[in-house]
This record gives sequence, structure tokens and C-alpha cells, in this order.
Amino acid sequence: MRLTLRTLLAYLDDTLDPKQTHLLGQKVANSQPAQELIDRIRKVLKRGDESVTSKLDANTIAEYIDSVLPPEKLAEVERICLESDAALAEVAACHQILSVILSEPILVPPMAKRRMYSLIRGREAIHSRKAPRQPTADISDNEFELATEGEDALLLSLPVLWRKGNLAQRILFFAGIVLLMVALGFAIWFALPPQEPLVAVSPSPAPDTEVKGKTPVPAKTVEKTKAEPQPEQKTASKTEAKTEPKDKPKKKVEPLPKPKPKPKPAPKPDARVKLGVYLQGKPDEPSVLLTNANGDWKIVRENEAISSGSRLLSLPGFRSSVRLQSGVRLVLWGVPPEGYYFHFALESEVILHSNDQFDLDLTLKRGRIAVVREKVDAPARIRVRFHKEILDLSLLEPGTEVAIELIGYYAPGIPFSKQPGGEGPAAVAGLFVRKGQAHLTIRYDTYLMSEPPGKNAYIWDNFGPIQAPKFLEENQRPKWTGPTLPPLPKDMKSALADLARQFRDSNSVNEVLQLAIRSPNMITRQLAVASFGAINDISSLIDALGNERFPDVRVAAIFTLRHWIALDSANDLIVYKKLQRFGDATAEVIMSLLHDFSPQQASDPQTYEVLIEYLRHERLHVRELAYFHLRRLAPAGANIKYDPAGDFDERNRGYQAWKQLIPTGKLPPPPPKPK
Repeated sequence: MRLTLRTLLAYLDDTLDPKQTHLLGQKVANSQPAQELIDRIRKVLKRGDESVTSKLDANTIAEYIDSVLPPEKLAEVERICLESDAALAEVAACHQILSVILSEPILVPPMAKRRMYSLIRGREAIHSRKAPRQPTADISDNEFELATEGEDALLLSLPVLWRKGNLAQRILFFAGIVLLMVALGFAIWFALPPQEPLVAVSPSPAPDTEVKGKTPVPAKTVEKTKAEPQPEQKTASKTEAKTEPKDKPKKKVEPLPKPKPKPKPAPKPDARVKLGVYLQGKPDEPSVLLTNANGDWKIVRENEAISSGSRLLSLPGFRSSVRLQSGVRLVLWGVPPEGYYFHFALESEVILHSNDQFDLDLTLKRGRIAVVREKVDAPARIRVRFHKEILDLSLLEPGTEVAIELIGYYAPGIPFSKQPGGEGPAAVAGLFVRKGQAHLTIRYDTYLMSEPPGKNAYIWDNFGPIQAPKFLEENQRPKWTGPTLPPLPKDMKSALADLARQFRDSNSVNEVLQLAIRSPNMITRQLAVASFGAINDISSLIDALGNERFPDVRVAAIFTLRHWIALDSANDLIVYKKLQRFGDATAEVIMSLLHDFSPQQASDPQTYEVLIEYLRHERLHVRELAYFHLRRLAPAGANIKYDPAGDFDERNRGYQAWKQLIPTGKLPPPPPKPK
């Protein structure tokens, strides 16, 4: 059940069944907008300003409450209610009145009735007198509160028959209860299993059995007493037997064996529903798709089934497609690193869910995805979850394609903190219609989006208010949101194809990446480093940051670590704990250098003094990060030769050159003007 204005009104007026009320109550507790809307409904109902009229007519309100409005008019009514307090009060009041009228007639408490009659003197005060119909006298609010105080709660818990005081109806009520109890007793008696005997008789044939008809009846099935033999009685097996004479020899009686405890049923495994299959793709579009099973990443093979609950990961640079049985194609869109610049989005990770109401229901954990409608009979319904937000999409035309990207980043100046709960990274999501048309539902609002020149973009972030979709010009939106994609460079495409072949020929993800990071091809090494971040292998990333052989591996490790800690606020401490093998002080220095400096820090000469001193740090990880920041903040030193992994004399010469460029207490000179 979705949180809409109509369901919230039913929840407030208590017209839902208990299960729906419980489910909706949980959703309301987890939704701040729903709680604010409930408070607003209660306020407008208490205010009761009748001088203001709404834009809604009575027929429209009645059709809205009866759920017979078409979807487009339904959205318009809810928009008017959310914008106008008068309309919201009118709809809520009508819903409340109808709920009271259709549920139970209003009954006057007996005490209040007697008090009202006691206000009058004369023949009119006789309780049993049938007076002619007259208008009711006005009663003040205070008198009404005194007359009804303490009675409503008690009277509402009594049956209607007790309140009317009809003796015949009371007798019928009690007679019905008695008949119901008798019928229930008979039903229980017939439902009881036959009574088992208290003792077990030895299996040897009894010489003193009495035969009635063709069924031998053991005489021991009835207990002996000192009195005379009792008349024939029915045993638990519904056979008749007589008590045996006193002079008969006693038979050996064995105790009943203790019943063995029933084994506990094994827990049923979680039901997983097959949703689709993995498509390997074209030869010129290399693809690598991984799935996580028991904490380990496994390579998905071509045409392998994809089930609900699957955690899917497409490595950086690889576009992996899943064709769903519902007629929708999902593309996990990995983004390749480019030289010394890494995109905010690298890998693509989703979790698929089984939902009969949607053709595709997924949680976007990170990265970029695309959803394409392939079925032709009806619109495709898509639900995308991320950061406690839900976006519902309806792809209206066959071939409609929508792309979504979720990224994270730390704003400059947000420092590393060893205490959880500090200011975390910013999260930004972008939804773009690349082809066709789609309806986008955000909480209570639905918008029509389409490819340009329509409203083709929706931007969300975790630090600002909810925005509506808008149109972005071609120069305002990313290049990958257009109908055609820019081609990949040949060297990148060749490296991706070679790495994809290695994954197809291997069963170990880590083995392929450990070989790739030592490849003579620089792009392959960068892809391997970015992939270590995709599979959350932080130890390998830290080792890459200290790689003494390849400078490009160290730079790739910096970008990948900065990308990974910005995915979640808890990731900072995860990396810090891995770095503690170098000591707490060194770990804290590395973490502080993985964050960007604020503009005030970049304008402080002390920042450059600290960075230059870090060029002589004992750890290669710290030297590489300090050199990384100096090159970005002081482009004038681009020609200074310094290798963080070089020998001591070489590093010292570079250190002296940086000291000469930025003396103590000074800021770096501006970069030279291009010729």
C-alpha cells in the first residue's frame, strides 16, 4: 500500500483493516513528509475556517473519495489539496463525516439524556412521554461536556442491544449465545480423536476374550473393580466388552513406550524467483558481470539465470545487460577511468527484488544504469530505490530508454573524522530520458518526461529540497545522456576486450586482477586498480598506493580510494582501520590527505609547508598523496622533477626545489601563462 493523500485519510479515520493499518503505520513512522501531512490535516480540521472556499466541487470530492477519478484528474485533485489548506480541509472533513455515517449510528448516552430532560420542568420532563416533534434547544459547550464526560468510552465498548434497553432483544441475545455454546460443544466433541487406553496388553492371544460378531474383544480393556461386573460399556475403539471375573489370572502388563520426539522441520530456504538472464553482448562491447555469493564475488556466465535478491556488479568500463522476463532490459553501465582523471561513477552495482506490481524493482547502490522497454503490449513499470528514496517510472513507448546515475563526493574542506556521525559525503542522483517518454512519480507528484526538447532531466541530492524535472540543453547535460554515445578510444577498447577474455577463461576474480595490475599495459593496470575498489578490496588498494614500480598505479589508487570513501559515510573508518597497520598517526595523515582542502586552507601558507615536509615522509603512501596535492594546488611546479618512489638523494633534490618555489610563509606563484 502506497503513501498517498487518500490512504492517509483512511488511516486517520480508521477505515482500514488491521493489517493495512499496521503496514501503513510503519510507513508513516519512516516517512517525514507523511507525518508532516498528517499534522497539517489535523490543523486544518481544527481551524475550521468556513469563510474560505476551495477550487473543488462536491462531485469531484465524492468521486475522489470513491476512487473513481481517472489518474490524471486524481493527481490534479491531490495537487490542489497539497497547495490549498481550504481544499485539504474540505476533502478531509467529507472523508471523516462519511466514515462516521457509514460505520455506526450515533447513540446518545443515557446519562446525558436524563440530564437533558432534567433541564425542563413540567410534563415535558416525563421520560416515557412521547412529546411532539419540536426543535431542540441549544446547549452550551460546557453543559455538553459535563453531560458526556466519562461516558463515551464506557458506552462505546457495550453492545448496541444493551444501550436500547429492549427486554425481548436481550432474551433473544442470550438465547443465541446459549445455542452457539451448545453447537460449539458438539463440534469439539466430534472433533476429538478416540481416547487411547491407559495400559498396553501383551500381544499374546487372550483366552478370555469375548467375541461379538466377528470382532474379538479383549476383556482387559476395561478396568477391574471390587464390585460386581459392570454393564457393557463402549471402549475408546467403539467395541463392547464385559469386565472379567475375579478368578481369572492376571496378565502381564507392560508400560507404554515413551513417544519419540518429532524432529524439528528444517528451515525452508529463501524463495528466489528467476527474473531474467545475463546477455554477453556484442564482440565489440566487452562485458563483465559479477554476483556476490556468501561474501565472494563470482563471475556470471553468458545466458546464466538472474534471480531476485541477486547483487550484481559491472566492473569499471564494462556494460553488462540483463534481459528480464517482464520485457525490460537492464544495463549496468560501468564507466572506464581515463588517464589521470577518474569519473565520479566507475562501477555499477544493483540489487534486484521480486515485485508483482513492477516489471523491474531494484536498489541502486552506486554507479550508472540504463533501463530499456522492450515489450510492446503495455507500459513498463520500474521502481528504483536509493538512499531511502523511491522513484517510480512508467516507460510509455516501446524503445523508451532511461539512464540513472548515483554518485558521491566529499565537498572541499570536510575533514576526516575518527568519530562516526560527522558530516558525511554528498550524494547526487541524475535521471535522464535518452529516448521516448516516461512518467516519473516522486512521492505524491507525477511528471511527464521525454527526450529533448521535453523535460529530460531530474536531479536529486541529499542536502537540498526535492526538485521537479526540467529541460537541460545539450551543453548542460553529460554527453552520455544523448541518443548516441561517444566512441571509446581504441587503446581503452582493446584493454577492456583483453581483460574480458581473461575473466571468461578464469574462475577467480582476484586472480585476474592481481595479474592485470602487473600488466605492461598502463590502461589495463588502471582498470585493475579501479576494479579492486569495485569489489571492495581495500587492502589491495592500499598496496597499490604503495606500489614502487608503477607511478600510474599509485595515482589510480588515489582516485579509487577517494571515490570509494565518498560512496558511504562509514567507508572512511573502514579505510582508516585498514591503514592502522602503519600506526595510528600515519593512518590519520593518509586519511586527511584523501580529502580535499577548503579554499581557506588552500590560501594558507602553512598548508604548503606541511605538504612539502610530507615529501620526506618515511611512507611512500604519504609522499605520493602530498605530491598529488602539490601538483593540483601549485601548477607552477609542474616542471619540478620528483619521484615519491625514488632514492633518498633524488627525493631530497625534489624537496629542495619545492622549498625554493614556495618559501616558508609564502603562497605558490601563479602558473605561467600559455604562449
